[in-house]
Amino acid sequence: MSAGFSAKTKEQKAASVKSTIDVNGATRRREKERVSLRAKNRDGQLAQKRRQGTVAADGGGPESAVDVADEGGNPITMGPMDPMAYDATCDPHRVPVALLPQFVQMILDPNAGLEYKLHGTLMVRKLLSVDENPPIEQIIQSDIVPTLVQFLSRDDSPQLQFEASWALTNVASGTNTNTHYVIHQGAVPAILRILNSPSEDVREQSTWAIGNLAGEGPDCRDFIIKSGVMAPLLQCIMTPSSKLSVLRNAVWALSNMCRAKPLPDMPVLAPALPILAELLNHTDPEVVVDACWALSYASDGPPERVQAVLNQAIMPRIVQLLTAPSTSMITPAIRIVGNVAAGTDVQTQIIINCGALPPFHFLLMHPKRTIRKETCWTLSNITAGSVDQIQAVINHKLFPVIMKCMHATEFEVKKEAVWTVANATSGGTKEQIHYLVEAKAMDALCDMLQVFDSKLVSVALEAIENILLVGEDDKKEGNLSQNPVVQYLIDQGGLDKIEQLQLHGNNEVYGQVMTLLEQFFDLEVVPGGAAAAATQLQPNLTAQQSGFAFGSGGAAPGGPSPPGAGGYAFA
Repeated sequence: MSAGFSAKTKEQKAASVKSTIDVNGATRRREKERVSLRAKNRDGQLAQKRRQGTVAADGGGPESAVDVADEGGNPITMGPMDPMAYDATCDPHRVPVALLPQFVQMILDPNAGLEYKLHGTLMVRKLLSVDENPPIEQIIQSDIVPTLVQFLSRDDSPQLQFEASWALTNVASGTNTNTHYVIHQGAVPAILRILNSPSEDVREQSTWAIGNLAGEGPDCRDFIIKSGVMAPLLQCIMTPSSKLSVLRNAVWALSNMCRAKPLPDMPVLAPALPILAELLNHTDPEVVVDACWALSYASDGPPERVQAVLNQAIMPRIVQLLTAPSTSMITPAIRIVGNVAAGTDVQTQIIINCGALPPFHFLLMHPKRTIRKETCWTLSNITAGSVDQIQAVINHKLFPVIMKCMHATEFEVKKEAVWTVANATSGGTKEQIHYLVEAKAMDALCDMLQVFDSKLVSVALEAIENILLVGEDDKKEGNLSQNPVVQYLIDQGGLDKIEQLQLHGNNEVYGQVMTLLEQFFDLEVVPGGAAAAATQLQPNLTAQQSGFAFGSGGAAPGGPSPPGAGGYAFA
């Protein structure tokens, strides 16, 4: 609490109904439901990359095709029923699933030569690469997955390793059960072994497989970590390669090592942090984005995790990414900034010192809802910091934009904007709260009293109480007969909105309303119901009597009091 509040005020606040801010803490980490939503959104991006398809055939596949029908009776043109009539150039959609038993036999035949096994593996991979309904279950039932895992040890045939790894990757891209099945067949150590294969194709495919397996969830990820993935994966990233796709896949796999809660222990991720920090300056945007995502996952937690990321001196670069032309870069960057803001005041100051606040003007007005929401959330944690940090937000003229966000059509944006103002009223000085009122914070907070979310209503009431308490101090210091904030609420209809909440079904909200009405408005209230018709207000004072300028209709003698002088200019 700022020095602007008296000891009595603090005691009154402690004795009043517990506020949302007091209960949950002003500095807020991401709520579970919002974490789940973000994970779902990220999973959507992940799913686009999980199944690896193939490039369409140059010649459209073998000639002399036959027509068959799908489940709906629609004709499908397929190739001839000869398992050797296909090669690496054919379109997977033209390979008949009916040939799967023959391809399986090629793989399992102990007397078959390497070329025969390679062809069977290639065609199984082709069947698994179709966009819709790949025959994953049929392939699992054929019991060839253990043999495909064995093929990963065939150093004499990098092509067989490549095709087998690709097939296993696509099997693992199915259901959670499919993924666990591949892991239980011993695929993880076999794939880790070839992460640093001399073949770039093999390295690329093995990183893709690791990324798929780790992306299935924390249990799969932790199993892979315990299997010793970090050292070979980081070595793969640091090994120069002529194929950019190798690095892209490896960094994406690394980001999956960092994601999903419960998060991996920081000592596990620590060796990756310097490498990820260096990758933020890579020339390839996709590499930068996945490195940024990895760091956003790594920094999402207590101050110790935040500090481990801050120790890599990444914040100047992260601040640069806040104004990147691509939203795919901005999104993980603002999450990193938000994670740091949720840390200690010292950590929060680092992002301010690095110049994070000026880009917030652009981010708060960004067309993408999630970016505006993340930016408001970040600011709410900055305003939960020190007085100087609240002042930094004021100095950068961000509160007027925050007020616009409080009137946003998207509830999630509105919610975070309310928290930003509420936290500032909780820890700001009287002068800073005067500034907020002049910026129309009271009007926006009163509008929040009519939303459906009880928690948000409670936060808005807490903020209104904080402002009213400052008004009480000003009343005493100025020897006024009326609290100027009370008068403003009466004149602008805010009291009516507060009174309506006496009918609110939430006990916490009802208790807060009773406290406000009894403490500040001298009303006779009817417990459990709306204010009685006989409720009487103290005679309203005119603006001239109170010594404050309310509205645009004229100031008190001598003009409106400037911020910091104990007065308001409600324009």
